[in-house]
Amino acid sequence: MQGFATPQRAVRKMKDKKSTLKKIVPLFPLGIAIVIALIALTGMEEIAGVMARADVAVYSLAFVIQTFALLVLLVKWKIIISALDLRVRTGKMFPILLSSVFVNTVVPSARLGGEPLRAYTLSRLCGVPLDEGLATVAVDRALDTLPFIGITLAAFAAVLLTWKMPTYALLSLAAVVMAAAVVMSAFVYVCLRPGAAEGLAKWIVKRFGWFTKRFKRLENLEAKTKTFARDFGRGVFAILHKGRHVVPAFLLSVVYWLQYILRMYVVFIALGQPISFGAIGMATVVGLLLHAIPLPGALGVAEGFYALIFRTAGVPGDVAVSAALLDRFVSFWYTALLGAAGILWTGFKLRAVIDVAS
Repeated sequence: MQGFATPQRAVRKMKDKKSTLKKIVPLFPLGIAIVIALIALTGMEEIAGVMARADVAVYSLAFVIQTFALLVLLVKWKIIISALDLRVRTGKMFPILLSSVFVNTVVPSARLGGEPLRAYTLSRLCGVPLDEGLATVAVDRALDTLPFIGITLAAFAAVLLTWKMPTYALLSLAAVVMAAAVVMSAFVYVCLRPGAAEGLAKWIVKRFGWFTKRFKRLENLEAKTKTFARDFGRGVFAILHKGRHVVPAFLLSVVYWLQYILRMYVVFIALGQPISFGAIGMATVVGLLLHAIPLPGALGVAEGFYALIFRTAGVPGDVAVSAALLDRFVSFWYTALLGAAGILWTGFKLRAVIDVAS
C-alpha cells in the first residue's frame, strides 16, 4: 500500500478521476431526455398542475431531511474513526465525505466507488494511514448495509400483505428482494471478515485473470488485493471490538435509512397523496440497485421505476411521476450539488499537497 503515498500515483489517480467524470458528462443529456420523455408520456399539463398544488413549505422539509442525513453520515464516520484513536478535524472530514457522496450519487455503477476515494483522500489530507482509513470506510458501509437489509425485507412483507399483484409480478419482486439481500449480506461478510475478502479477491483474479492481464496497471492485482485485505483487516478488528463506538454508529445507520424513507414520505405529504410504506421501501431498494445502470445516478430510469412502483401502489399516474421527479430533485440533483462542492474542495487540497510533495 505504500505506493499510494507517491505524488506520481496521486497525480495519476486524479487524472483517472477526471477522465471518469468526463465520460459521465455526455450521458447526462441522455438521462435528461428520458426524464423529458417520461413527462411527455404522462402529460406536461397534468404534472404541472400536480406540482402547482404542492405545499412548498412541506416540500422544503425534504431538503432539510436530506441535509440532516448527510450530517448523520458525518457523525457516524467520526465515531468510527475515533474508535481507532484517530484525531481528524471535522472541517476536513465533511468535504471528504461529500466528495465520496458525489461519486456514489453520480458515477454509474459506482455506488461504492466513492469509498476508496474517501479513504485515499483521508490519508492524503489528514495523515491517516491508508489501511486504517480503509477500515473505517469498510465498517461504515457494513453498518449501513444491515438496516438496509431489514428495510428490504420489511418492505417486501408489506407488499405481500397489502398489494394485489399477479403471481409473475410477485415472483419477480421476490427475486429482486432476495438478490439485494444476498448481495448486501455478502458485502457485510466480506467487510467484516478480511479473510473472506482475501479469498474472494483470489477467486476473482483466478476466474477473470485472462481479462485483467490486458491492463498493465492490474498485473499485480492478486498481490495488491491480498495486501488490502490484510491491512484493513487489522483496523476492522480493532473497531469492532469497541462496542461503545460500534453501537451508536449502528444506531445512526438506522436513523439514516429512516430519514431516507421519511424524505420520500414528506414529498407525498406535500402533494397531498397517501402512500404506503411498502411502496416507499420498494422504491428505496430498486433505486439503489438501479445505480448499476450506465447512466449518471440512473437518471431517467430511476424516475421511471419510481413512478411505476407508486402507480402499482394505487397512486394516480400524474402524481406518481410528479412525486418521483420531486424526490429525485432532492436525492440526486441537490445531493450531487453538495457533493460537487466537496469534490472541488478536496481536489484543490489534493493538488496543493501533491505540489508540495513534488
